[in-house]
Amino acid sequence: MPIVVELAPVPLLARYLSLYSLTFTLGLGLGPALGGALLAASPNAVWIVGGIAASVVGLGFVSFGHELPAATPALAVAAEPE
Repeated sequence: MPIVVELAPVPLLARYLSLYSLTFTLGLGLGPALGGALLAASPNAVWIVGGIAASVVGLGFVSFGHELPAATPALAVAAEPE
């Protein structure tokens, strides 16, 4: 399960999951276009920009990883019969 399921409030779960899947769709649509333009500008720029992006994401995980909850009861609440 994606972490979005654990972090989203139950009433907004569908909206959170749709935005989560939209990020993959945007990446598949924009990635080749932006990567192709960057490659046309400079073949080395692809590696430089990729390395910078990976470093920023890695620093984000290191910086904010401790703020993620270990587990939330959102799935348990959503699964309980009323």
